[in-house]
Amino acid sequence: MASTVMAADSASQAQAAPSESLWSSILQSVQTSSAAASRNGALDASSVLVLGPKDAGKSTLLARMRFDAGATTTTTNAAQLVRDGLGLEYAYAEVKDEDNEDFSAQIGVWSLDGDLLQPSTLASALNENNFAGMLAVLAVDLSQPWSILESLKQYTRALEEHIETLVGIEDQLPELKAKLVRAFQTYSEGKAVADGSEAVLAPLEHDVLSRNLGLPIVVVACKSDLLSTLERDYNYKDEHYDFIQHHLRKFCLRYGAALVYTSAKESKNVDLLRKYICHRQFGMAFNQSGSIAEKDAVFVPMGWDSDAKINILLDGVVSINASEIYESVIKKPHARKALQTGDEAVAKDDQAFLQEHAPKLLKLREKFTGSTSSTVTSVSGESKPSIPSVDAGATAGSTASPGKSAAGRSTPADGASNEVIKSFFSSLLNQPKKATAKASSADAPDAAAVPRKDVDAALDQIRNKQP
Repeated sequence: MASTVMAADSASQAQAAPSESLWSSILQSVQTSSAAASRNGALDASSVLVLGPKDAGKSTLLARMRFDAGATTTTTNAAQLVRDGLGLEYAYAEVKDEDNEDFSAQIGVWSLDGDLLQPSTLASALNENNFAGMLAVLAVDLSQPWSILESLKQYTRALEEHIETLVGIEDQLPELKAKLVRAFQTYSEGKAVADGSEAVLAPLEHDVLSRNLGLPIVVVACKSDLLSTLERDYNYKDEHYDFIQHHLRKFCLRYGAALVYTSAKESKNVDLLRKYICHRQFGMAFNQSGSIAEKDAVFVPMGWDSDAKINILLDGVVSINASEIYESVIKKPHARKALQTGDEAVAKDDQAFLQEHAPKLLKLREKFTGSTSSTVTSVSGESKPSIPSVDAGATAGSTASPGKSAAGRSTPADGASNEVIKSFFSSLLNQPKKATAKASSADAPDAAAVPRKDVDAALDQIRNKQP
């Protein structure tokens, strides 16, 4: 019995051994990676805070940027990494330096939905412990340019209010602001002056870094590939794009922010943005200068821009008043109402219409001429009510004297009268349906050749013969 128990204990220990060794290896791996990250100064030292409205393209852009520099991927693979967040997301990206193979670090990425921006969620991502190593990315949707400036104002206002609530950064905040000023002054086509150099720094221009938050900012205009839809749907022209870029660069100048137009769908400026963020956060080499030649691939690094460069954009703005406020020029389009669908109105056949209104026309003739209605037989033998001309009745009434009876008028023979009537109405009934008035008169020479008084006389004769 004892041997059986000992055998069972041995079996349970054998089964537990692999599980314990697995957990031990996981814990050891975490400790090793944490220690390596701490040695590199990357743990909680360098982070990125991404703010942007819903559907601005933040998640797709971050999915693209998680790949190592120089790596390529398809849209499908990138889309598989996108996750729907609930107001706040966190991820990390591996950072490698192409010029230094021994360097390896991680950068934390906080992504907040701007539509659900709350002080509590912002406090979770930006606090006293990580403020010094944080870089803010303000993402906007370039396919909806009418909401860009309002979104940027909302995010910067939220950041300003939140920074004022942070306790313990009062001592380091002036130093961080001075660091941004020096970074702006020392920029020279992608190369910075060494911190210990004795270079003479030029003073900042008016309104440059006038809203210095002590926080590096990069404004990312996403979905630049959809600029063509603005041309197609809203008749945007190059002047509109220059006007938009002018206001964006003016905004960035006040906050000392960089500006990047990106397209995750076409991988445009995605790798450039990743390298620039790594340059700002880890000091990696970056020699890319500013570029504004292509309207959908604008790149303005911090320190490259100036009022003189921005005002050049206004030289091409002719039909737009450059002094107008942004919202009065880039207006939000009105919602398009769905077209109302209804039954299509179909016109009746001309002859059917006349046939339907024949009784009314006969009553009108009787009212004006004092005669009764009559019927005629068409050439095909179908009996149809006659549709006398009002002009004919008026002519007959005007030529006949009031005291003269129909019997005293000169009338043709019965056979001739019938032939005249048949010829006249047959020509009316057999006219083409869509013929013009000129063509109708030309197609009925017989009716035009018959004198009006003979027709009236024939009608009177037929009327007198009726019982």
